Amino acid sequence: KLYYEPMSPSAQAPLLLLQIAEVPWNGLQWAEQRNRTDAEYRKLNPHRSLPTLVDVSHGGVVVFESAAILKYVVRVFDLPAHWYPQHELAARARIDAFLDFHATQLRDGWLVAVNALMLDADT
Repeated sequence: KLYYEPMSPSAQAPLLLLQIAEVPWNGLQWAEQRNRTDAEYRKLNPHRSLPTLVDVSHGGVVVFESAAILKYVVRVFDLPAHWYPQHELAARARIDAFLDFHATQLRDGWLVAVNALMLDADT
């Protein structure tokens, strides 16, 4: 199960990987779920962030944060090395650098833009 918000850039990479690599999954869009402060969700993800993956095919392992979900899915579902090379350290370092850049730079800018658009829509 993947808990996600469809408009979130953090959810896009895990969603695309699951779809393109044809990994079986069930999506639970955030709009269909209870508030992130719900005690049940807090047990899954103490940060209360999205996305969160619950891997029911492997004993209910819970993984949160986009980059961690991507790496987990590649390893657990034994996806081809072009997704996340295990032995090509230079290629893996480039992927890790992009994932870190996305998490620390791009996502925040996206949130500012979306919030500004939503505020304009309310006026």
